[in-house]
Amino acid sequence: MKPIRHLTLLLLICPSLWAADRTVPLQSREEIRETAREFLLREASSLQGGEVQVETSPIDRRLRLRRCDRPLEAFLPRGGRLIGATSVGVRCGGSTPWTLYVRAQVRAWGEVAVARRPLKRGDRIRAEDLTLVRKDLSRLPDSVFRDPASAVDLMVRRDIPAGAVLDLTQLEKARLVRRGEQVTLVARTGGIEVRMQGTALRDAARDETVQVRNTRSKRIVEGRVVDFGLVEVGR
Repeated sequence: MKPIRHLTLLLLICPSLWAADRTVPLQSREEIRETAREFLLREASSLQGGEVQVETSPIDRRLRLRRCDRPLEAFLPRGGRLIGATSVGVRCGGSTPWTLYVRAQVRAWGEVAVARRPLKRGDRIRAEDLTLVRKDLSRLPDSVFRDPASAVDLMVRRDIPAGAVLDLTQLEKARLVRRGEQVTLVARTGGIEVRMQGTALRDAARDETVQVRNTRSKRIVEGRVVDFGLVEVGR
């Protein structure tokens, strides 16, 4: 759709945006852009915790907006993102309300976890496997690890070369229990602890629920995985 058609459609839908009377005070386009810029700068900085740069696109000069009699409000549209190419809403909640969307480009730099050495499929991540490197976050997916500690004990799903940024899609929870393997069932009641042997009926990671067949009674019980080969029942 050509720009003129965009403008015509906008004015048909939101006639309050158009100040036909030349004596009506107009809203400064630069004030709208600055409201959007300050909002993105503040929100992105608080979220990313690093250096942030915001560039807003010029507003079409053909738009003559009535000056708002209240302070302008900025907001992120549903599904919008704070980093990269985005748009931010600026609205007037005054006597003549209007809403306008301003396009922007947000760049942010911060530290992310990268592999210190080549990691192979099936490896369990250790703290010494990772280091922090400053990167342009606007060029990375939201699923990268900003905190290396959150990746520790996860398992590598596919090979990761040294220096690569760690992404949540590359890792998964380590399977502490494997289907068909012997596990220890532990039940605690008051100060009494009872341990039994059983066979896991499926793979499971920490804090996941798994069914186990009791070796002695052959009954199937359900419990929570708390460590390698250890399942807690009765809680």
